[in-house]
Amino acid sequence: MKETVKKLVARKQLEFINGGWCMHDEAATHYVAMIDQTTLGHRLLKSEFGAVPTIGWQIDPFGHSSTQAALLSARVGFDGLFFARIDYQDSAQRNQDKTYEMIWRPSPSLGKAGQVFTGAFERNGYGPPKGFNWDSKSDDAPIQDDPDLTDYNVDSRVEDFVQASLDQFSANRGNDIMFTLGSDFQYSNAYTWYKNLDKLIDYVNKDGRINIFYSTPSEYVAAKQASNISWTVKTDDFFPYADCPNCYWTGYFTSRPALKRNVRVQSGYLNAARQMESLTGGDGTGTAKLQEAVALAQHHDAVSGTSKQHVAYDYAQRMGAGRASAENTVNQAFSTFVGGDKPSFTQCASLNETFCELTQNSNYFAVVAYNPLGRTRTELIKLPIAHPNYEVYDINGNTVVSQIEKSWVAFPKQFKPAPYVLYFEATTPALGHNTYFVKSSASASKTDTFRSSEDVSSFENDVIRVDFDSNGGITHITNKKSGISTPVTQQFMYYTGVQKTEQNSGAYIFRPNEENPIRACTSKPTLSVVQGPVVSELRTVCGWLAQVVRLTSESFLEVEYQTSEVPIADDIGKEVITRFSTGVQSSSYLYTDSNGREFLQRKRNYRPTWNLTVTQPVAGNYYPVNVGAFINDTKQQFTVLTDRSQGGASIHDGELEIMIHRRLLYDDSRGVREPLNETDGISPYPGPVRRGTGLHITGSHFIHYDTPSNSFALLRGLQSRIFSPLVLGFTNVKTSIQEWVSSHTATQSPLANELPLNIDLMTLEAVGGNEYILRLSHQFGVKEDSKYSFPVTIDLNKLFNHFPLSDLKEVSLTTNQDAGSMKRLEWMTNDEESNKDLFKIIPFTGSSVTINPADIRTFTFKVSATQ
Repeated sequence: MKETVKKLVARKQLEFINGGWCMHDEAATHYVAMIDQTTLGHRLLKSEFGAVPTIGWQIDPFGHSSTQAALLSARVGFDGLFFARIDYQDSAQRNQDKTYEMIWRPSPSLGKAGQVFTGAFERNGYGPPKGFNWDSKSDDAPIQDDPDLTDYNVDSRVEDFVQASLDQFSANRGNDIMFTLGSDFQYSNAYTWYKNLDKLIDYVNKDGRINIFYSTPSEYVAAKQASNISWTVKTDDFFPYADCPNCYWTGYFTSRPALKRNVRVQSGYLNAARQMESLTGGDGTGTAKLQEAVALAQHHDAVSGTSKQHVAYDYAQRMGAGRASAENTVNQAFSTFVGGDKPSFTQCASLNETFCELTQNSNYFAVVAYNPLGRTRTELIKLPIAHPNYEVYDINGNTVVSQIEKSWVAFPKQFKPAPYVLYFEATTPALGHNTYFVKSSASASKTDTFRSSEDVSSFENDVIRVDFDSNGGITHITNKKSGISTPVTQQFMYYTGVQKTEQNSGAYIFRPNEENPIRACTSKPTLSVVQGPVVSELRTVCGWLAQVVRLTSESFLEVEYQTSEVPIADDIGKEVITRFSTGVQSSSYLYTDSNGREFLQRKRNYRPTWNLTVTQPVAGNYYPVNVGAFINDTKQQFTVLTDRSQGGASIHDGELEIMIHRRLLYDDSRGVREPLNETDGISPYPGPVRRGTGLHITGSHFIHYDTPSNSFALLRGLQSRIFSPLVLGFTNVKTSIQEWVSSHTATQSPLANELPLNIDLMTLEAVGGNEYILRLSHQFGVKEDSKYSFPVTIDLNKLFNHFPLSDLKEVSLTTNQDAGSMKRLEWMTNDEESNKDLFKIIPFTGSSVTINPADIRTFTFKVSATQ
């Protein structure tokens, strides 16, 4: 069978399109994970079949992102991109203008290098024309061509198909259209399909009005390119998506927030684990299980939060098993990094729950912190400990400033934490590790930093000051360096979901009952404050909501929020938001990221490509927030970065709201067939019954306030840090610090030169056979920053220490073809100026590569035997 399939592929009778491990979502996915999962699929197709897909096929995701077009289509080498779902108002306009097909050029940084021919299948979705489904379970009439039988229908079937074709021609340009045959659950009987299709082709062509034939998407795109049509250009994205006036698919931007966080955590961990595996001579097998699980979780019904509960559990279980396997590889890498007697290491996956068996049961241990970024970083480390008598030391035996606090848990029924938490700031070299020692000391008690809430009205460091009212609410944020200040109020609120109607709010759909959300905290909150040499925290609990406002030495503020069980005793589903109201004169504008890449301008109650009829003033203004969103005016910018994908909006000027949780009691009739009501457990299917309490959520928002010209330098660097946190390994220590350091490699970086702030070492991955993948990503878009929004040249032969590269070559983004051999189709357009090329892509020669803003350059190499 495998050989038969290979022959069909070689003869171009069978064509692989898209070719990823899955058809990923485009709203809730991070660009690194999108590229990873597509690469995994493309490498499999190349190795098994020698196949290189040239067509993107995102037919089912619920809205489409700029990053999908610019990176996951154009920079992958696709000549065309097709999908089925666009907004119903957009579709009506395109039907009138004959613009279902276009050139999509969404990146102001990549210009034409990021454009792709794009088509939307809006006439029939991604299925066959009405009446032409010939699968086993269909009632559509087969073609009966025996004239002696009473159900003879060749003439009527030909006429039906010709009319369906002419209808589709009426909304498209050129002499070619494409029909997709088959759809969800319509591929069980190939015989009935092809028997009828063979007849249809024969009789329609004999009719002579149209010519039909078996073809492939790549052949169709080639025909369109040869038609010499001048195509319209689209420069924005396809969010948000609605399929009827009260049916905005903007709820899934937040649905299943715990799963979304889990996917983001495991994706970042996978990236670090692959680096560590590569740097210690691994072949990729140690991280393969996690890679496949994370790839699967990018599916458009996985990370989107639109699966049934037991399927969501399965995604989590697969990622858990993959993480456990990868942790073994990472622990071995830690041992190799430090060398000497290669002590055994362990990790603590439950640090977010203030639990770690080793740190809570050891009086003397080493913390080895690995930094996945290509530049030195310093940031806060929090460790659970059993008592308040610990000191922290660096590799020179110097005492590190630290702080110990009693553990604080807003909702103690959820889990039992360690009694105390140790805080200190750790500095780690680029793509390297550093060691800190934590040692019990009878004279080291530091639990004297608790303050009465009445004593504290503000926190500040060298950069920012934040003021509070008597209820613990933020009232002002000041950037002391820039000399600007804004009033700020932050509230937890909720919308009630429409239910028991023809269109409920559910896993996909966000349909609130009200335009003005309801305050969630209606009583006086309980407050507690700690202020110390490392961290200051204002801790607040109000009913089923809690948060910690945390300030360290950095120029941003962390707001860690918690929800206990979202109450539903009133039989009303709730969509929980946090809303920041500021003094920013935002003039109806909001900016949100596209899968962690470029930011897009959003204007309230407006679409760039059609005249919007506003039917849902809240849901219709929600957009995907994958890593962050901001509002600004000419003097100030207020930015919120997230730790997972969420939905966000600016419903009023000066406001920025992020949806953090959803608990709904009715299905929205889009395919899940169960309410989005996550609980501790669920009984087996069919007829599942919810068990336990509602889902508890903890998350963080990172708040930055500065001038617009200063903001992106912090935003882009912090974005990378959030996605790629320090990886911590722990080992018990039995000797003095001096002895341990003298017999181990306590700190080291494999880089000969650190990377600048605007370049991330996105991928370092061993793929077997002494072959490695290296990706360098430019993190800034054009015009984001006066210093960093420009091309950067890196000499790859001078990048690593003791890691000599050989057989170095540039390849496509998904590594399935040489970059020099990629020949994409040229297209005529009616707009040559929009998103015009600002920087030409410089071909890679020798060992130096120039990386333009928002671009990613990908290489394969081998490591010389002289390593």
